[in-house]
Amino acid sequence: MKGGIIIAIVGIILIAIGAGLASYGYVTPIKSQSTVDNSVSQPLISRVTFTLQATQPPWVLSAQLKQGQVVNGIFGLTNFTSSQGPVFFYIQNETQLVNWGKCSPCAWPTLVNKSSPSTGIYTFSWTAPAAGAYYFTFDPEYYNATVPAYFDANTTNVVPTTITTTSANTNVIYVAIGIAIFGAVLAGVGLVMGSSSSMSPRKDPKSQPSGSAPSGAEPGPR
Repeated sequence: MKGGIIIAIVGIILIAIGAGLASYGYVTPIKSQSTVDNSVSQPLISRVTFTLQATQPPWVLSAQLKQGQVVNGIFGLTNFTSSQGPVFFYIQNETQLVNWGKCSPCAWPTLVNKSSPSTGIYTFSWTAPAAGAYYFTFDPEYYNATVPAYFDANTTNVVPTTITTTSANTNVIYVAIGIAIFGAVLAGVGLVMGSSSSMSPRKDPKSQPSGSAPSGAEPGPR
């Protein structure tokens, strides 16, 4: 009986240890991090207002761009009258701007060459073909009036975002479950052993009279 009780006690202790480890596994989850790229619209050139007139040099704004960077912008003219002539909008790289400015030739190619529509508002979406400096040029050379103008542009940048996720500490939990199961088995075995020992028959020394001869024995001399 004593051996069974000891085994049962060891099993119960193991069950308690398993339960404690499982609780530790649940309250100390595993953290993992991953990086996700998100496209975020950010200001490239905040709203700028200026005045265009033929007697003044073209208005030029610049930005440094990466290859493949997308630019979405709006160029607007207030009280624009197309009958007064066109106002041109160009997007140029540095070489194009320099050669166009020197008029060598005056029709030097540009990446974007648009004249303002009759509404006076031109919107665009354009992708930089290579990394470098780019120039947004507003040319009123053939417009026969002074006209207020405005321009702003946004760009789409890829911004990495770190995401942290948590999950149960399954390694510890699985070990805890194994210990608890083993403890339960030991406890069961110990209880069974203890029960068997307590139920086995025992010989009672008082069941046979004291001093009586064994059955079949001859009585001795008196």
